[in-house]
Amino acid sequence: MKICIFYFSGTGNTEIITNLLQKELSNLNANVIVMKIETIIKKKIKVKTEKYDLIGIGYPIHAFNAPKIVYDFVHRLHNDKGKKAFTLRSSGDPFLNGGSTKMLRNLLEKKGFDVFNENLSIMPTNVFLQFKDNLNKQLYQLAQIRIKKLAQDIMKRKVFLQKNSIILTIISKLFSFMETTGAKWLGKYMKISDSCIKCFNCVRNCPTGNILLVDDNDDTIKFDRSCNLCMRCIYECPTNAIHFKYFRFFEIKQGYNIKPIIFNPNIKGDYLSRNTKGFFKHYADFFGYNIKKQI
Repeated sequence: MKICIFYFSGTGNTEIITNLLQKELSNLNANVIVMKIETIIKKKIKVKTEKYDLIGIGYPIHAFNAPKIVYDFVHRLHNDKGKKAFTLRSSGDPFLNGGSTKMLRNLLEKKGFDVFNENLSIMPTNVFLQFKDNLNKQLYQLAQIRIKKLAQDIMKRKVFLQKNSIILTIISKLFSFMETTGAKWLGKYMKISDSCIKCFNCVRNCPTGNILLVDDNDDTIKFDRSCNLCMRCIYECPTNAIHFKYFRFFEIKQGYNIKPIIFNPNIKGDYLSRNTKGFFKHYADFFGYNIKKQI
């Protein structure tokens, strides 16, 4: 079976679970390739979904919905009637199951795709709140368990579609519209501090091309109105020079990079349990049986 997973990842969470899924599907003898959505859009690569038996769409949840860049990508796809498709989402919180999947599913179905499975993985949050290392590690470990089960379901073409109530869909549309509109404004008015070393990593790595040089003869950086609010420029800046001019509380002060935590054997994933109370109880409830397996 030949599978292609197209994905967008701002700060790495979706990329991690996409790579996990690629590995698990490969272990089940599938031929799996992954492709970055931003690369396809920037280089204007023509995607031929007819070459694959299945396709997947991976993305982080932004304001209860897929980010605009994912919709831009799907709009570019050619119709492929009857092609089986699944979605793979990452979120920093299981609240409301990450929002409604109806909008993206409907768009894919208009393109002829048959969406048969929608998966949600909970990964460490990269906005507002810095989670403890042992919680971050555990969320990754729990994602591994869920992704292994997802790979088995995909190979069996097991149908699992999220139930989207009218209220959830309305909430998702409203918050998504607010986020998309606000991103244009917040992204336009980013600021760069004197610690900037003019490495221009932000210019090269911005997935939507929102960060630009004024002109070829000037090393002054400017911001446009196509920001995706993925936070990549903020967290990947080597000198911590990029920040929101307004609403800076979005940013985690210590930055965000889960990879050192994942690969540190001295960090134990033991934060959540069957007895977890308080704010993180809904996390423990979401994982349920998977936490019992860890214990």
